[in-house]
Amino acid sequence: MKSEKIQILQIINSAQHGGGARHLYDLVSGLPKRDYEFHIVISPDGPYTETFRDAGFNVYEIDMMSGRFQSRAIKSISRLIEELKPMLIHAHGTRAAFFVARGRKKTAHFPFIYTAHGLSYNKNSGLWVRVFNRQIERYICSKADKIISVSPTDGREMVENEIVSRKKLKIIRNGIDLNRFLKLKGRNKNTQVIGCVARLTEQKGIKYLIEALSILKYVYNIETRAIIVGDGPLSAKLKILAEKYGVNDRIEWIGAVDDPIDYYKKFDIFVLPSLWEGLPLVLIEAMASGIPVISTDTSGGLDIVKDRKNGLLIPRGSGEALAYAIQELYEKPSMAKKIAVSGREEAEKKYCLNRFLNLTDSFYRETVRETNRKKV
Repeated sequence: MKSEKIQILQIINSAQHGGGARHLYDLVSGLPKRDYEFHIVISPDGPYTETFRDAGFNVYEIDMMSGRFQSRAIKSISRLIEELKPMLIHAHGTRAAFFVARGRKKTAHFPFIYTAHGLSYNKNSGLWVRVFNRQIERYICSKADKIISVSPTDGREMVENEIVSRKKLKIIRNGIDLNRFLKLKGRNKNTQVIGCVARLTEQKGIKYLIEALSILKYVYNIETRAIIVGDGPLSAKLKILAEKYGVNDRIEWIGAVDDPIDYYKKFDIFVLPSLWEGLPLVLIEAMASGIPVISTDTSGGLDIVKDRKNGLLIPRGSGEALAYAIQELYEKPSMAKKIAVSGREEAEKKYCLNRFLNLTDSFYRETVRETNRKKV
C-alpha cells in the first residue's frame, strides 16, 4: 500500500444478507474514494462477497464461519495484515474481531478498531455461555485500540461491566439513506399486512410472530396476513411451525432479497420480535417509510423506540404480547398514524446516512492523526 489515501482493512465474518454486511457496504461505498482505499476480508458464505467485488473493492475470502477458534483464519488474517500494512484495521462483530485480537502479537503496530454490532453475551443462552462470551468481549476490547458501539445502550453496558474504558469507546449510530424511503401511507381497509424483514435464525424470534398470528386469528378474530422477507437455517422449521399453528396460509415467505425497500410499501405494521439486537437497520428503515413499528426490548429496540411515542415496545419471547400490540394498532388507527409520523421524524433526526458517514470519517482521521503523533 503506497498511496496517500487512508488505507483500511475491513474485516467482517459473514457475507450473508444482514445488518452487519449492509452497514459495512454503506460505509465503504459512502466515504470518498479520493480519500480512502478499502480492502475487504469476508467469508465466502453469501452474496455480499460478490457485492463488494462488483463495487470495485479488493476482496479477500477467508472462511471465518466454520468454527469459533479457527487457527487457520487467525493466521490468514495476520499474514494479510503484514502483507498489506494498512493504516487501520477495522473488524466488525465479535467473531471477526476475535480473530484479529488473537493475532495481535504480530500485528500490534497496526491500529485496531472494533465495532460491536450487538453484544455476544446478551444472546439467549445459558449463564455460563454468557459469562464466557463476556470474557471474550473483554479480551477483544483489551486488544483493540478503539471500540465503536452502534448502540448507546450496549455502549453504556460495556463501560458499566468494565469491558471497555470510556476513553476507548465511541458511539456511532447506524444510518440509512432517508431519501429512498416513502412518506406515510394509508392502511389497508380489509386485511392488515404485518411485515418483518429478518434472517430466519433464533436471534430474530420469528416463532413468536407465528404464535402472534395464531392468537390474532383464533382469539382476536382479526384478518391479518404477514410478509416475511428473509431466509436462514430455520426456514423449514418455521414453516412447519406455521402449519402447526394454522397460519401458514396467512404468511408470504419471500426469502432473501438484495434490497427490501419494495416490501416496506406493502406493510401496514412492521414487527421485529428479536431476542437480541445491536442497532437494527430494518427497524430504522420501517420508521423512515412511515410504518408504525413494534419492537422487542432489546438494546437496539430500546435505543430506537420510545414506547407509545414512536413505536411500541414489548418484552422479548412473548407471542401474546406481540399479538396484543398488533391488535392495539389495528383497533386504534389514530394511534398507529401518530406513532408512524413520530417514527419518521425520529429517523430523520438521528439516523441519517450522512451523519453516520461524517462521524466515522472524523473518527478514522483522528485515529490516523493519533497514530502519527505516537510515531514522532
